[in-house]
Amino acid sequence: HDIDMIDQWELGHRFLSDTFKVLPTTGWQIDPFGHSASNAYLQALMGFDGYFFSRADGEDKAKREKEKSLEMLYRSEPSVGAVSDIYTQLQANH
Repeated sequence: HDIDMIDQWELGHRFLSDTFKVLPTTGWQIDPFGHSASNAYLQALMGFDGYFFSRADGEDKAKREKEKSLEMLYRSEPSVGAVSDIYTQLQANH
C-alpha cells in the first residue's frame, strides 16, 4: 500500500511541477476511517513541512481539544528518530 501512495504522490507532483511549476509542502489526509502513520512518515521523508488529518481516537481527540493541543510535532516513526518528525494538526471538525 505504501508503494501505491508513493506512486500517486510522484504522479501528482510531476503534474503540479510540469503544469504550475510548484510542489506541495503540506499534506492533508481526510480519510474517513482514520489516518495512517505511514502517510505522515512518507510525507516527512518527502520534505513536507506539515501534515493535517481529520480523524483520531475519540478519547485522544477530546483530551487534545480540552488541552488545546491539536497541533503537535508528530514523530511518525520513532525507530528512525527526528527524520520522521512533521508539524501536524488534528482538525477539530471534519
